[in-house]
Amino acid sequence: MSVLFIAFITSFSAPVQNKQYLSKSMFRHNGSTYSHALVEAVTFSSSALLNMCGYIILFGVITSLVAQVHLSEEILAVISAILEICGACGKLTNLTVPYKMCLLSFFLSFGGLSVQFQLKSILRECPCSFPRILIGRIVQGFCSAVFTHLMLRCFPQVVHVFSADSMISPIKDSSTPIMSLCLIGMLMILLTDFERKTKDKIKR
Repeated sequence: MSVLFIAFITSFSAPVQNKQYLSKSMFRHNGSTYSHALVEAVTFSSSALLNMCGYIILFGVITSLVAQVHLSEEILAVISAILEICGACGKLTNLTVPYKMCLLSFFLSFGGLSVQFQLKSILRECPCSFPRILIGRIVQGFCSAVFTHLMLRCFPQVVHVFSADSMISPIKDSSTPIMSLCLIGMLMILLTDFERKTKDKIKR
């Protein structure tokens, strides 16, 4: 949702020439045969996987070195998430801080510096500056945190995700926006059906 929101907002300010140039640079067609395209696709995907693994190992080592410093659990989890999100998910979920879901949503959307350098290596031929990509991912993280906060306000239920025996408990507080809209909708349906039946009886 945050990506679509940012794309919708920025599409109004981007010049048409930049959109066309970016489209041509990203989707160039050199008239190659299917066999040549298959070979290039396999070569590019293998190279991209190696680069991804290299950055994951590099930032994993940096995270391990940072973990040797005597820091609080909260600061260490945030630094680990900034560097490499895969290994930091467990540390973030164990935190007891307010707005933990919003914090998780921010870092999952941002992805960490490891993911940003992976994108840089994949998009090396794309005419996009790395600082703008980094700023865009930070803005995306903030948007995801805001949307998560709004969704939690609308759906305040707590459900165990990885449990086959968990049951959705009914909402005790019916004053949430979603429940209010549902009640208004059901009331409108009831009144409309009652009015229709009353008119049918009068005609008879």
